[in-house]
Amino acid sequence: MENNSKESKALMIDYDAKQLAKDTAVHLEPIIYDIVEAIEQKAKNKQAKPLTLAQAADFLCISRPSMSKLISQGEIRFTSMNPKNPKSKKMFDREDLIAWRNSKKTKTISEIRKAARDGKNE
Repeated sequence: MENNSKESKALMIDYDAKQLAKDTAVHLEPIIYDIVEAIEQKAKNKQAKPLTLAQAADFLCISRPSMSKLISQGEIRFTSMNPKNPKSKKMFDREDLIAWRNSKKTKTISEIRKAARDGKNE
């Protein structure tokens, strides 16, 4: 038995680091895949959850009064919990907020120049 334990120790000492990493990776890959999948699913669920007015204002980095003004002007899409009551709770989808934010982007000078060149060529 003593001889076997010496051989086992010798095998562990002589074990190539690259081979050890490769053998370990084979066993870790499905575990890591499951963890990444769970994280992605959690992020997806969080994205699908609607935002309250306060959360939507925070998401857009604006104040609540500014958010309320944009809503009353019809600038931002929302879902009303009671459409007949203008003061009822409103919910907002991230996709709608992102679309609104993107619609407010200004053009760069190079984009304006390119548009002008493209317009002249037509």
